[in-house]
Amino acid sequence: MEALKLYNSASVVVDIDSLDQNVVYRLNYTDEDTGDSYTAFATSDENGQASFTLDSHYSSYTGRLSGKVYDSASVQVYEDVIDVVRPYCNLNKIQSKFSISYLSAVDYEKVARYIINTFVAPFSYQRLEKEFVGNGIGYLPTRQRIEKIYKVYENEELVFDYTKSYSQNLANFEISKDKTSIVASSDEPSINRVNYGPLWSDRFLIKTFALNYEYIIDADYGWKFIPSDIQQASELLIQDIMQNNLKYINRYIESFDNEDFKIKFAKEFYTGTGNNIVDKILSKYESDINIGVL
Repeated sequence: MEALKLYNSASVVVDIDSLDQNVVYRLNYTDEDTGDSYTAFATSDENGQASFTLDSHYSSYTGRLSGKVYDSASVQVYEDVIDVVRPYCNLNKIQSKFSISYLSAVDYEKVARYIINTFVAPFSYQRLEKEFVGNGIGYLPTRQRIEKIYKVYENEELVFDYTKSYSQNLANFEISKDKTSIVASSDEPSINRVNYGPLWSDRFLIKTFALNYEYIIDADYGWKFIPSDIQQASELLIQDIMQNNLKYINRYIESFDNEDFKIKFAKEFYTGTGNNIVDKILSKYESDINIGVL
């Protein structure tokens, strides 16, 4: 199931149905990427629905959660994977623009987002500790867009902490202009930002990321905000879906589950969205980050 992080919302709520009425339930959930666990409580209403407010962490970040619900006697009554996601466009704007109900706006956005994620990596945003191996050059490719660096460990030793001053850190780092790599701070002296592997002739030069050293980078990865052109692409797809302008897509749907909006496309679908403007927008985000040294 999905839990939406809505625009201008201070919290993320998970609604779970088909429970007993007026009962206090406990939701235990674990983030599958970070390993962090949380607990939330909610009382079901007269319709058997309980609304759980997730930890404030998910007011900023997305995530994939493994959740279990227990009743007041600690008996498990529900289990599911909860995807905390951000809509790729403003749902209230969609509702007003196309004069549709809010629930319809939610459904149309979900389909548009699914189509976009078929062609490009999802626009997630997570704080993670990721492991990398130094390649003996002056930058460390992260293979994923990076927004902010919190800590850097080199062979399990903390060498950078964003809460410390410049002089207190053993080394200082910043994000490259294209946000795909970590480099030494521009204020660091005697650092050589070479972009080739180790050579005998320059063996005494100081490299930022030593060959085969292990690095753990605690950072924000992904997109803090949904890019404006992706929002535009989402709105264009919603309009096409509503006006039935993507007829050929329907021909390639092999299965469709209306309750959870699970869609499976045939192979022929993966040649374009059916909207040339959307295809051009998505083409800017199609390249995977996979930088290496021969």
